[in-house]
Amino acid sequence: MQFTFDGFIAPKSGSLDINKITVIIGSESKGTLNIGRLLAALVGTNVCKDPYMMFKRGLGKGIPELFAEKGFAKFEGVEVKKLNESLEIKRGEVPLKQVRMVPASRFFCIKAMAKVAELPFDLSFIASFLAEIVLEPVKFFINDLLGNDMCKVEKLSYVTREDLKRIFSRLGLDKDGDLTVDDVDNALFKYYSNIINRDELIVFEEPSVFKTLREAVDEMKNAIMSFYSKGAYVLIETTRMATIYAVNNLVSSGKIKAEDISAYHVVDGGIEELEIVEDVGITLGEMKLAADLAE
Repeated sequence: MQFTFDGFIAPKSGSLDINKITVIIGSESKGTLNIGRLLAALVGTNVCKDPYMMFKRGLGKGIPELFAEKGFAKFEGVEVKKLNESLEIKRGEVPLKQVRMVPASRFFCIKAMAKVAELPFDLSFIASFLAEIVLEPVKFFINDLLGNDMCKVEKLSYVTREDLKRIFSRLGLDKDGDLTVDDVDNALFKYYSNIINRDELIVFEEPSVFKTLREAVDEMKNAIMSFYSKGAYVLIETTRMATIYAVNNLVSSGKIKAEDISAYHVVDGGIEELEIVEDVGITLGEMKLAADLAE
């Protein structure tokens, strides 16, 4: 599935093949996490009444701030283009049934929801305010945890304390407990492994970021296999090498096919495709990547 964009804030341009497993690696300063958010907003544009809301919700900014004049993003049959400070939309067939977002801010978001759910009166407007100031796809995330589709809730102010309690119940988390990053990530991996369906895409931002390299590799191997085995698409955006090591381990052990993998390195202004080799996995530039990410 082809995904292309140009005139975007960061990275400026790119052309990607969204495969069964797609890995995007690069430093945060170069816009690595923006790619999955743009793709989710684009897919949402195709099915939602308010496409401007999808970009605001997914990337925290409006169209004029995201694209240069004549900038565009295209995924299969859907395309958006900025012309004269407005958005030109072309809707068409998109093979993905749903895009699920697991943002880098997931732990902060869950902890904030736990605090709001404890209050004796409904202060869900606080959650709405937090979502507006945090430039990450928090609204996509909360919609998903409530079992809604991408377009269901236009504003987080519709989310009540009872909704928040329902989220903790679904995740099997104790909102009154002292939640750790591992608690949240383990619960989310289990939750999404259970609900993900064939031909859905899950975008994971910075998975296993606080784990040691060995722990992160093992966790990513399990997570990737749980989604891959169900026929879902996985897009992982990361600043660490752990995901590449996990993918290569799965390829060399014969659990996933090299032809089902795409990998890209985000550089200044654009994206470089990384070579995929049969029985090996992602190659070329590992030392360069490691040096780049250490900067």
